[in-house]
Amino acid sequence: MQKLFVVLSLMIIALGVGQQVQSYDKGQKGNRLIEKILTEIELTDDQKTQLQTLADEANSQSADLDRSEKRANRKAQRAAIMEILTPEQQEQLKALKKNRKGKKDEAL
Repeated sequence: MQKLFVVLSLMIIALGVGQQVQSYDKGQKGNRLIEKILTEIELTDDQKTQLQTLADEANSQSADLDRSEKRANRKAQRAAIMEILTPEQQEQLKALKKNRKGKKDEAL
C-alpha cells in the first residue's frame, strides 16, 4: 500500500512538472520573433524597450483569446514591430525571415 502511494505521488509530481514546462513553452513561443530581433538586429535602447513592452503586452493578452483573436493579435504585433524598426532594420528582418524559410526548405 505504501509503495502504491509513493508511485502515485511521483506520477502526480511528474505530471505537474510536465504541465509547467508545457505552459512555459507556449507562453514563450509567441515572442520568438521579438527575441530574434533583439539578438540579430542592432537596436537602440529605446527600440529594445518598445519591443519588450510589446512582447509583455502580447503575453498578458493572449491567455484569454481564442484562436482567431490570437491570429489578429499576432498580425497587429507584426505591424507594430515594423513601425518600431527603421527601414534598414526592416530589410534585415526580411532577410532573417527569408534565411529561415531557406533553412526549412533545405531540411525537407
